[in-house]
Order: sequence, then structure tokens, then C-alpha cells
Amino acid sequence: MTEAEWLACTDPTPMLEFLRGNERQIMKPNLKRLRQVVAWLSVVCLGLMVLWLGLGFLKGTDPENSQDKMRIRKQVYELTLDDLKRSPIWEFCPDEVGMPGQDEATVKPRPDLTVADPGIGLTVAYTVFVASDGTQFLGYCYTCNENDLSLIQPVIVTNHGQVAFWFGMIEPTRAQLDEAYAKLKKDKAALFPLRFQSSFVGNAVQSGTIPAFLCYTKEKQAKRTLKAIKEVY
Repeated sequence: MTEAEWLACTDPTPMLEFLRGNERQIMKPNLKRLRQVVAWLSVVCLGLMVLWLGLGFLKGTDPENSQDKMRIRKQVYELTLDDLKRSPIWEFCPDEVGMPGQDEATVKPRPDLTVADPGIGLTVAYTVFVASDGTQFLGYCYTCNENDLSLIQPVIVTNHGQVAFWFGMIEPTRAQLDEAYAKLKKDKAALFPLRFQSSFVGNAVQSGTIPAFLCYTKEKQAKRTLKAIKEVY
């Protein structure tokens, strides 16, 4: 059957008979095209898979990726000025104590928070300090609902390390005090009284004045009274 006969035919019977006798001849070019299409689709799919994996890798290693930020863990005494500028609030991780490299002093950034509510857990928050001579410093303080320096424990962060003002039960040595003054490049008169203020705590500003380096007196250690605070210069 020719093409003209096929187009002019109105009876399907001879058309079906023609197809039955020429199945291999008809299917051969179609199978070739089908193989070409399958091969092309395979190449396209492979390319898309490589692109997807590449984008996933880049997203997972992007330092600006928010999920990657949330995986950051540091010791609170290792926080830097850049850390506090990137995330003004850092939360302690008591549920992760025992994991490699982590303990009670481990903190994680909370860039999703604008207020460090003590009700969500123990946190430290970005704090501004102003020395007696007007010099401004940056650092952090522990967030709490009480105006108690033994709980707030303010800390100035410098490019040379941190300077703490609360020493708890142990009175700081002369060497420790000299190192602190050196980091701040101040003497006693230029530094104290030292004012501080944090706008990231609870529903109000947490602020106060640090009269000196502080620790509990021996009376406090013996009688467990919170009022026995010793000022050290």
C-alpha cells in the first residue's frame, strides 16, 4: 500500500492488514527516535541532579545561612565583639552538656530574639559600659529579674580578651587586677564607677553601676549572706 492509497482508503481492514505485515519496518525508525529522546532526558536529569547537589552544598556551608548560625557553639568566656554584634543575645545550652567540646559554659547565638526574657532560659545580652572618664566599652551581662551584680555579672569584651568584674568566692589577685586594667587601658580613677546598660533584657532596660571589682567576703562564705560584698581595686 502506497501513501496515496493509505490516504484515500476508507476501509480500515486493508489498512490493518498492511500494518500487521510491516510492524518491524514501521517501528524501527520510531524506536531509534525513542532511544535518542531517552538518552537526551538522561543527560538533562543528570545535569539537574548535579546542580541540585551543588546548590545544597553551598547553602549548607554558607556562613550567613541562618541554620548554620544556629549550630554555632562557643564558650561564654570566649565571646568576641564580633560575636555580640552578630547576635546580641546568646543562650546557654544545658541540654547539650556532655557533647564533645561542650559544658556548662557553652552558649549558642539567638539572632531570632530581640529580648532576652529570663523565662526562656539563662542568657547573656549585649551591654554598653561607660567608664568614669566617659570612655565607652561593649560587653555582656547575664539576664535576670533582680538588680544584683552577683547575678548580673557584667563583663567587658575587648580586642585583647574579656574583663570580668565579679569574682564570686575567690578574691582576685593583684596580677589579675593589673591584667584587667591593662586590657582596658585605664587605672582605677578613670574606670570606676563604671556604668552599664543593656536594652535586650526583659521588658525594661537592665542597668546599674559597678563600684569596683567585686567578690564575696569571708563573712559571706561563712554566713552565706548576700550583703557581704567586698570591693577590690
